Amino acid sequence: MRWLFLLLLLINGGIFIWGYSSEGEQAVQTPVVSSPGVGNIRLLSELSSEDEVQPEADDPVQGRLPEVVKREPVPVEQETPEITATVDGVAEETQAAVDGGEQVATEDEPVETLPAAPEPVLSQPYCGVLGPLEKSEAAKAIAAQLNQLGFETSSREQSLVRTTGYWVLIPAAKDQQGAIKNLKALQDKGFKDVRRFLQGPLKNAISLGAFSRRVNAQSRRAEVEASGFKVEVRPRISDSIVYWIDLRLATGGAERAADILRSNYPGLEIRKQSCPRIVRP
Repeated sequence: MRWLFLLLLLINGGIFIWGYSSEGEQAVQTPVVSSPGVGNIRLLSELSSEDEVQPEADDPVQGRLPEVVKREPVPVEQETPEITATVDGVAEETQAAVDGGEQVATEDEPVETLPAAPEPVLSQPYCGVLGPLEKSEAAKAIAAQLNQLGFETSSREQSLVRTTGYWVLIPAAKDQQGAIKNLKALQDKGFKDVRRFLQGPLKNAISLGAFSRRVNAQSRRAEVEASGFKVEVRPRISDSIVYWIDLRLATGGAERAADILRSNYPGLEIRKQSCPRIVRP
C-alpha cells in the first residue's frame, strides 16, 4: 500500500506540472474527443476533496477503467511482539471444569487426597457336618434345635460297614466230618469255649472266641498255635445305617458356629466343609 500511494503521488505531481505549463500556450480550449467505450477522464486537479469518481450511469462499459480515489496515507504499524502469558494450572482448571467439576490443584498447591471409604466386611457363611447319629429320630431332633439357633439344616443317611470286633478261628474244613474232627482235637488239647459254625460264610470253621480288641485276639491266636493248630484272626463286619446333619450358618461366621456346636453336641463329630456341598431343604 505504501508503494502504491507513492506511485500515485508522483503521477499526480507530474500531471500538475504538465497542466500548469500548457495553460499559457493554449488560447483556445479544444474539446476532448473520447473514444467510444471509454468513460470521461478528469484530472485530479479538477476534483475537489469532497468529490469521488463515480461511473456514469449511461456508460455501457462502466467500471473498466480503474477508479482513482484520493486516499489518506495509511500509517505503518510497528509489529509488536505478542505476549502470551500462560499461567500454570489455568488450562488444567478449565479442562477439569469441563470434565465434571473435579478439584484442580496448581503446582504450588498440594493435591488433597481424600481417604477411600472402607468397604464393608461381610462375614462368610459357615458350613459343616454333624454326626454320626444311630437313629433318625435323634437326627431330626438335633436338626430342629439347630434351626432355632439360626442354622439351615438337612439330614441324610449313610450305609456304614463297621468292624465290631475280631474272630479267632480254625479255618473251615472241606466238609462237616472234617469240622467235627478239628473240634474234637481242640477239646482233647484242653481248649474250651470252642464251637463249630453251622452256616453262613464261615460254615465248618471252628470259633476260638470273639474279641473287641485286636491285641486280645492276637494273644489268643498265639496260645492256640502253640498247640500245633493253624489259627486265623478275622475282623467281625457289620452293616449299619447312620445319619448326618449338613448345616449352614449364614451370619456370624465360623467362630460362632463352632462355639454353638461344641457346647451343645460335645459327643458328636463336627467337620467343616465347603458351602456348595450343602443340600438345602
